Amino acid sequence: MTWLRLASTVALGMLAACGDNAFRSDEGRFSVRMPNAPQHQVITIDPADPTPMHLFTTQRGTTAYMVAFADIPVDGRKAGEVLDGARDNALKRPGRTLLAERSLSLGSNPGRELEIAAPNDLLLRVRVFLVGARLYQVAVTTRDKNVLATDGAKFLESFKVF
Repeated sequence: MTWLRLASTVALGMLAACGDNAFRSDEGRFSVRMPNAPQHQVITIDPADPTPMHLFTTQRGTTAYMVAFADIPVDGRKAGEVLDGARDNALKRPGRTLLAERSLSLGSNPGRELEIAAPNDLLLRVRVFLVGARLYQVAVTTRDKNVLATDGAKFLESFKVF
């Protein structure tokens, strides 16, 4: 029994050191593990399109973590077209370059993973999923490529919809 108590104490200590907190948005119908509690804001990207986008952001050191969602008009477009549009919008900002792209899924929902280089030596790893008419974006932004392979990967993998 002592080894179990010790193992539990060590595991809890490691979680506390990582600052790995479960976050759930009932309105957004998602959960994710973030390094600390995120700030929530609602923005409108395009004045011509008043669709609100919900952003949940936090950071640890110089690494930013974000989950965003918006209910978008799909208007009969195929999922691939919607995901292409999300990718193209992510690349619209000056100085951004697409380094890699791959298809993935979240359950039966289609998605893409993008790796983007941005000015000031920033790297972004972004996952975009279309769930019905809701577009989710889950992103890590950092200057440290190792973060993308460790904490960033854990964050991205922890994202779930319900």
